[in-house]
Amino acid sequence: MKAYSSLVLALLLTFSTVFTVSANPLEAETIGNVSIRSTYPYAGTVVTTLGQDTLQYQFVEGRLKGAAGKDLKFSSKRIGDGIFLVSWHDTVNGNYVSLIFDLRNKVEHITALMGYPLDNPGISFQTGTIDEVTWTD
Repeated sequence: MKAYSSLVLALLLTFSTVFTVSANPLEAETIGNVSIRSTYPYAGTVVTTLGQDTLQYQFVEGRLKGAAGKDLKFSSKRIGDGIFLVSWHDTVNGNYVSLIFDLRNKVEHITALMGYPLDNPGISFQTGTIDEVTWTD
């Protein structure tokens, strides 16, 4: 009976370690279930909402007001303390975007190839401020 109890305890400890999820979303390996409102000096204010594996974005103020994308598959990875790299391909609008969300310092960096099906696609490098972060789960 003692050997059985030790085996059960060992299995419980193993599974609790494997399936432990950080209560702090800034320490997770990926980012999701969050809405981030950011402002870029050139482009305007954008709300990016990340679910588990898809995102949507919409510019709500500024030069790009009305530009939007939805149901876009994304990849993400924590690359530092509260810092996440997020990338997606928006085939509808012809954009490939990579963002770095620095949630601790409220800064966002973007690089994007925009409008690539056109004859003169643009490349953008910008830094914006994160105005608001709302965790949805």
